[in-house]
Amino acid sequence: MLSIISPSKTMAKENALLTPGTNVYFEKDFRMLLKKLQKMPKNQLQQLMATSDKLTDETCALYQNFPEKIDAETGRSAVLAYSGDVYQGLNAKDFTTEDVHFAQDHLRILSGLFGVLRPLDLIAPYRLEMATSLVTGQNKNLYGFWSKKITDHLHETIQGHQNKILLNLASGEYFKVIDQKKIDFPVYHVEFKEVKNGKLTGNALTNKKMRGVMANYIIKYKIDNPEDLMSFSEYGFLFSEAHATHNHFVFLRTV
Repeated sequence: MLSIISPSKTMAKENALLTPGTNVYFEKDFRMLLKKLQKMPKNQLQQLMATSDKLTDETCALYQNFPEKIDAETGRSAVLAYSGDVYQGLNAKDFTTEDVHFAQDHLRILSGLFGVLRPLDLIAPYRLEMATSLVTGQNKNLYGFWSKKITDHLHETIQGHQNKILLNLASGEYFKVIDQKKIDFPVYHVEFKEVKNGKLTGNALTNKKMRGVMANYIIKYKIDNPEDLMSFSEYGFLFSEAHATHNHFVFLRTV
């Protein structure tokens, strides 16, 4: 079973490494995107990303200072590079050596700049959301640029697994890049909802964190079968058979 998660807009302030570091899979492709972004005038970049003046300046600086070679001195492990809600739930800094090895084989991070990342892949700070309408050749946006590449890579990776299953713990923005018609294996989705005054409610921040918590749970307990997720009970969330379907697991918590 292969799990996928989204990156976060916010990144860790300092480089942190897990060893051994690995190289990103789509080196040539991400360098092409990077070169295009580095040449883009500030006002055009701001319009493309819809960012404030301050954030645009910071983003420009990231790209202009992007290392020519990402290694142990200039890079950081992908699984430790982000600091958003998903990664607070994932808590990769507490992974054991066995956890890291399992995660490297069973977890992938989707990325607007890098395409697909393994936990140990070395990256540098960046800002590029998958929904960005960055034109490249005949592609009007990053979905067009990455869809086939990411889908083929995930399909090839899952082929090497005993349980050929894709578990989606990514956001809608990132999962959209996958061409499901070309995935021959079962795809499972997970959703977290809260029960308040007898009614189901959704909480975006809670959902993000719990996706990370579930990814942590999978890695800690070396889970390779979706059915084993039914015993998940972290932070008071419990599997709801009444709200679930065959490939859509729903977990509820009363607040």
